[in-house]
Amino acid sequence: MSSPGSSELLAQAHALSETLATREGDARWAVISVLHDRREPLVFDTCSRWAVSRHAFERVLQSEDVGSLEVEAARDLASPELLDALESLRSWWDVDSALLEEATARSRA
Repeated sequence: MSSPGSSELLAQAHALSETLATREGDARWAVISVLHDRREPLVFDTCSRWAVSRHAFERVLQSEDVGSLEVEAARDLASPELLDALESLRSWWDVDSALLEEATARSRA
């Protein structure tokens, strides 16, 4: 069985990155580990574009390590694109509930 090409792995990593951080974690890291070892311009260029995209910040909000600074930044951005990620924090993020509510409200507006 041949190993998947970089384009296929990048597509798989992108699809997995669109899921919540609590889902498909092992699968996502398996793909990332394989990509990490590839020294190809396609991999570098694609990952560089992901790193500067707004979706990268959304993934930060979906991680298991979200602090006040990240929620403050989401509040200041007031982006509807971040609303789902902010709402998912309600189930476990207990650092500053007033800040989270403000960030969520601004993203709805």
